[in-house]
Amino acid sequence: MIDIDELEILTEAGRPILDGVRLHVGQGHVCALVGESGSGKTTLALTLLGRIRPGLRRTAGRVKVAGQDPFALGGAALRAFRRDEIAWVGQDPALSLTPWHTIRAILTEAAGRRSDDAELAELLTRAGIGEPGELLDRRPGQLSGGQRRRVALARAMSRRPRILVLDEPTSGLDAAAVDEVLATLDGLREATTTVILITHDMSVAARCADQITVLEAGRVAETGPAARVLGAPVSAAARALVAADLRRCSTPARPACIAVEDATGTAAELETPRDEVLLSLAGLQVGIPGGPVLADGIDLELAAGAATAIVGPSGTGKTTLVNAVVGLNPARRGTIALRGEILAPRYQDRTREQLLAVQLVPQDPARMLNPALTVRRQLSRALRRCRPGLDRAAMRDALEEVLDAVRLEPMVLDQRPPSLSGGQSQRVAIARALAHRPDVLICDESTSALDPTVQREVLETLAELRRSGLAMLVVTHDQGVAGFLCDSVLELRESALRRDSVRQR
Repeated sequence: MIDIDELEILTEAGRPILDGVRLHVGQGHVCALVGESGSGKTTLALTLLGRIRPGLRRTAGRVKVAGQDPFALGGAALRAFRRDEIAWVGQDPALSLTPWHTIRAILTEAAGRRSDDAELAELLTRAGIGEPGELLDRRPGQLSGGQRRRVALARAMSRRPRILVLDEPTSGLDAAAVDEVLATLDGLREATTTVILITHDMSVAARCADQITVLEAGRVAETGPAARVLGAPVSAAARALVAADLRRCSTPARPACIAVEDATGTAAELETPRDEVLLSLAGLQVGIPGGPVLADGIDLELAAGAATAIVGPSGTGKTTLVNAVVGLNPARRGTIALRGEILAPRYQDRTREQLLAVQLVPQDPARMLNPALTVRRQLSRALRRCRPGLDRAAMRDALEEVLDAVRLEPMVLDQRPPSLSGGQSQRVAIARALAHRPDVLICDESTSALDPTVQREVLETLAELRRSGLAMLVVTHDQGVAGFLCDSVLELRESALRRDSVRQR
């Protein structure tokens, strides 16, 4: 079904992005593409659609997909190929879902035929969304990041493609939703759909892939049956990815208790250390703009150097809560205080010092990075906000420092966000937040798209910053991340949607 030989893609300057790549995938097989961020996974997958990113050029190689060369097609033939033969679910679903359409309209348009609500609900259920009927009248902005990701998957499946390309489809999903998505992939295999799965999660690759191809610096480092590659990796790249998996090499720490007040007004016992409190939430109620309340009665104190993980299924209000803390989605009730000073609900009404002190690394970095500006300019702006007197030499050193913190090469400085991989975009977003030297860093699934080796290095950097006094709120579905980085856990449960309450873990 997929036959790629000696594919070579270069930058305009002649640097290889893909170098002599071979990929062969049979009908109905699931092939996982793994490798460090920037190794060429997404670039390779895009060639299946006959697409090459701006600034790159194909100089050699053969690409055959479902018996056709997509690069030989043009106009109506290429559009028909992309519509009928292959579907793509990108890493950032917010970019593929029309924001002003309802979920019903998005799915119906993609299917290309009239579909009743029962059929649409079945699509959403197969994509891992429970009780999907209530989502059909919502718009993408009223969904959580995990829900948007699954709607994008349902949208792709509605076309019944012969080939499905999934770029990090389980990133940012809770364990139950991951199980649903993987069950869907099993069903697609039975329906003879060929799946290309780009993932950094080796456990996902182990559960659903027939074969694994490991990319390193644009070359195939290793390829073979999934069980063999994971159980007895031959290449250094594959061994590093397996060894760096947080599930294999960290044991979650026992979480301390956090004060969380439920709908009845009963507060849990507070056992967190009595150090300097940087951030405090009191009686906070949050909800979807124009939609229902998701969580109510949240009391939380975050001390200097402390880190609290916010966990729970998609749609329980995790992102809505942290957006309220930074003032993007004002809380409906309650107060937020920084060092005892009450913050205005809306970020527009906060002081410059308050805005710098609390920084957010969002779940969808593509929405927060200016696509028209180079990485250099965006990081330089952030550095000058808190260090306005930097001269050229000091700026160069400061840029090098923030890039090193997130393991980014200097060459990304002159690139713009659309030319970056998903993992690189996430690291740029982290670097920009750290450039402001915040007191409180809020990470919303900020390492979810990173490969295991880079994820561990970034988490070790964040842990080191904690030891210097940085406080952190970490939204995550990954128990490995929570255990590695955090000393306490706030769990939002699905029942909170019905009772408008939050319970203590």
